[in-house]
Amino acid sequence: MNSLYSSTWPWCLPLLLLVAACGNEESAGPDPENGGSGGSGGSGGIAAGGSAAGGSGAGGAGAGGGSASGVQTITGAGFGSGPTVILFDSFSTGSDGDPVALDGPEIGAWASSHNHAYGFDGTLPTLRAYHNRNWMAARDVANLASTSAEGRGLRHVAAQPYTEFRISFRVVCPDGFLFPGTTGPNQTDFKASNWKMTWFGLSTEGNAADSGSYGGPDVVIPTIVQSWHSPAGNGLSVSYFDDDVEGDRPSFASMSGTHESLYSYYQKDESSLGAKDGVLQWWIASGGTIARQRKVQSQPMVASNWAIANKHFDMFIAPGWMGNTTVNGGAGFPNVLPLYADVYLAVGPNSSAMIVVSDAGTLAASTKAYILPPSTWTDTEITFVPRPWEDLSHRHLVLADGTLREDV
Repeated sequence: MNSLYSSTWPWCLPLLLLVAACGNEESAGPDPENGGSGGSGGSGGIAAGGSAAGGSGAGGAGAGGGSASGVQTITGAGFGSGPTVILFDSFSTGSDGDPVALDGPEIGAWASSHNHAYGFDGTLPTLRAYHNRNWMAARDVANLASTSAEGRGLRHVAAQPYTEFRISFRVVCPDGFLFPGTTGPNQTDFKASNWKMTWFGLSTEGNAADSGSYGGPDVVIPTIVQSWHSPAGNGLSVSYFDDDVEGDRPSFASMSGTHESLYSYYQKDESSLGAKDGVLQWWIASGGTIARQRKVQSQPMVASNWAIANKHFDMFIAPGWMGNTTVNGGAGFPNVLPLYADVYLAVGPNSSAMIVVSDAGTLAASTKAYILPPSTWTDTEITFVPRPWEDLSHRHLVLADGTLREDV
């Protein structure tokens, strides 16, 4: 079983990653709204070799598994502190058709499969080989013609509750298969409330994540309801205040039915109820773009439908739920096959910080990109170990204050 990894407080079909014009993006230099000190980071260098003090943060022996060229090092100044990553699973442990290993993640471990209602019976999901690597199949691959959900998923439970965190993951439906709730292969015309990709809640509410229905906190990242593509919960409302009067909900840009989609969401709660000084960041890379936004007048964890006694999480499930697949002309469950990979969870202070590797000096010019966990992170040096498909020549950083440094 892999040991729990913690550095200091600390997405692969090629994609043309064009940065969408979104307000309040991570800045390329100082972030005055959030106390950033930033700068370009162009003086940093990259070196290969050496060893990482604190664990490899990589590995795997499945499809495309194995280590890459070794430890990569980014040097410079003003990096601040990095994230505490408590889960990272590329699903590289095992082969096509094997059950997912609960202790298979490169960092941390899964607590169990999940038996959330509506078609998830607690059976472990299996691995599916696609695009020269492993993925977790979110349905029973032996029963894809079924008209019922036949869902398969995983449950993670943290040792301590958290309100500040970053969740990142990659999803795709193989060519010829369906996303939940769509009319046909390679489509994303969701017809109703169809797919909750990850669902956060409290482990004390049992193995179901919709603890908001029972007076506990919950949030889905994201929930897909027709064209709505947003973090939302039964018990919590996620909002930001550009005009400081009426709250707006974050919304991810559209996802592609033919490309892999990388999601990344970060939140930091208000300092006190009503302060509206929380922070939200959300990224999606899908169908040729990276759309990313950052809001600093936010309320990530305000009670909506029920009074919430404990505003924190310690659990999430992936997927959270799939259903309503025949509503408004949807094609139903036959041949629905969502795949998951690169599930990453960082919690606590500095969990905004992350490493992004790509094949060009700017995100706008890149055709491939991945989010990776660090092996070590100090103010002047960051190390990490890419897997073979991640061994790209350009490194970019998002610092804990939201500053984006490209090509460091």
